[in-house]
Amino acid sequence: MKLSNKEILSSQLLPKELSDSKVCPWIPILVILVLSTALRLYQIGTESLWIDENFSIRDAEQLRLGTRPLYYVLLRLWMVFGTSDTWLRLLSVPFSLGSVYLTYLLGLKVASRSVGLMAAFVMAVSPLFVGYAQEIRMYSLSTFLTLWGTLALIDILENTTKYSFRSWILARGLALLTTPLNILLLLADLILLGWKFREQRHRFRKLGKGLILIGLFWLPFAYVLWKATPRFMTGWVVYQAKPGLGAIPSSLVEFTAFWPLTNLYKLRELDFSLASWTRNETRLLFYGIYALIMVFLLGISLLTVKAQIQEKTNPPKLLWVVIWALFPSLLLVIISHVLSSIWRDRYLIFVAPYYLILLAVGFQQLWRHYRAIAFGIGLVYFIAVAGGLNHYYKVIYHDDWKGVAQLIQQQEKPGDVIGFFADEWEPHLALPRYYKGSSSLHIMASGKIPPTREEGPSFLPKMFDNLPPTQSRYWIVYYEPHGLDRETVTNTIKKRYNVIYSQRFGNSVNFDTILFLVKPR
Repeated sequence: MKLSNKEILSSQLLPKELSDSKVCPWIPILVILVLSTALRLYQIGTESLWIDENFSIRDAEQLRLGTRPLYYVLLRLWMVFGTSDTWLRLLSVPFSLGSVYLTYLLGLKVASRSVGLMAAFVMAVSPLFVGYAQEIRMYSLSTFLTLWGTLALIDILENTTKYSFRSWILARGLALLTTPLNILLLLADLILLGWKFREQRHRFRKLGKGLILIGLFWLPFAYVLWKATPRFMTGWVVYQAKPGLGAIPSSLVEFTAFWPLTNLYKLRELDFSLASWTRNETRLLFYGIYALIMVFLLGISLLTVKAQIQEKTNPPKLLWVVIWALFPSLLLVIISHVLSSIWRDRYLIFVAPYYLILLAVGFQQLWRHYRAIAFGIGLVYFIAVAGGLNHYYKVIYHDDWKGVAQLIQQQEKPGDVIGFFADEWEPHLALPRYYKGSSSLHIMASGKIPPTREEGPSFLPKMFDNLPPTQSRYWIVYYEPHGLDRETVTNTIKKRYNVIYSQRFGNSVNFDTILFLVKPR
C-alpha cells in the first residue's frame, strides 16, 4: 500500500503512534518559539542605549522619517506607553518571533517540515537575531516583512491568486518603507515572476500594476533617499573593508552562531607556535573551521538544487531560495566594490533566512546519507552557538553609559563636576539618561571636534572652557568616533589638568567611551 506525501512526512518526523495527531506536529515549532521568546527577553534592558538606538529615538521623537519611516512611526506610537530602554526594545521582539515562525513556514513550503524546523531553530538561537530583537532598530521588522512578502510570492508562483498578489504588494511596499535595501529582494522577485509568466503577457499587466502600487508606497521617500545616499556613501562606510573571498563564510558564521565576528579575516595571521598560543587563537581557529563547515553545508544544498534542475522538478522551489539568497548578496558585493562597502550584518539580515534554509537543506541531505558526519557537524554547531550566546550575554555590546554612570556615582565627591561630550548623540539619551548622582553635569560642546590635527588642539581648550570652575575634581567623559585620536585628547587634558585616573569603556559594536578623573592645576 502506497503512502501519501503527507503520511510519509509524518512518519519520518513523528513516532508511529503520534503520526495521526493534529496537535503534535505543532509542538516542535511551539517549543522553538518559547525558546526564542526566552532568549529575546533575557537581559533585554541590561545594556545602555547605543548610538544607532539614539538615532531611532531621536527620529521617532522628532518624526524625522527619512528613508525608513514605517519603523519610526510605529516607535513613536509605542513611546506613548513608555520610554524606558526595556519597553522601547520590546517593540522588536514580536517581529523577531514572527520571523522565526515565518522562516519555519518558508522551509515547510520549499522543502520539508524538518527543514523548516531546523531553520527556525537556528534563527531562534542565533545571537545575531537575538541581538537585533533586543535593539531599538528596524531590522527585526524588516526581516518579518520580507519573509511575509516571500511567502506571498510563493503563493503567486504556485497558485497565482489575487489575494496572494495583494499580500505580496503590501508586504514588499511596507518592507521598502522599513529598509530601502529591501528593493534588492524585489529585484530577485522580478526574476522569478518574469520566468514564471514569460508566456502569459496578461500576467505582466497585473505585475506592472503591482509594481506601480509599490512605487506609490515608496515615491514620497524616494527623493529623500536620493539626497541621503551620497552623504551616507561618503560617511563611515568609506572606512569599511570591501567584501572578499571570506565574505560569505564569515556571514554564515554571523547568521548562525557568533556575532559580531570581526576576526575571521585574521586567520592568516595566526601564530601556531605553542609558546604564543592563547584562548583567543583557539576560539578564532574553531570558528574558522566552523565557517568552512557552513560553506560545506551550503555547497551540499546547492548540489541538491542542481539535482532538482536536472530532474526538471516543477516548481524548483529550492532554486527560488537560492535566488533570494545569492542575487541580493551579489548586488551588495557589486555596490560595495563600486561605491563604499555596505557588507554589514545589519544590511544583510534580510537575506539571512534564505541562507538558513539552504544550510538546513544541506544538513538534511547529509543526515540522510552520512549520519555520523552529520552528528559531528551538529555537535560542532551546538558548541559554536553556545559560545556565541555566552559571548553575547556576557560581553558588553553597546556603549556602556551605565558603567560610566555607576563608576562616577560610586567615587564622586562633593563639588565634583562632570564634563560630557559625545559627538552625534542626543545628550539626554547618553550619560544623562543613566546618571543619578549629585554632581553637576555639563555638556562641553554641541558641535563636532574638527578632525584635523591642526584644528583639533585649538578646539579642545575651548571645549573645556565651557566647564564651570571648581575646587574639587572634574569627570571628563568623552566619546568622539571620527575626529581626533585618544592620544591627542589625552595630551591636551594632561597639559590642562592633573590626571588622577582614566578608563576606557569598550564595547563590541561601536567606538569606545573614555573617562578621565582630573583635578585643576
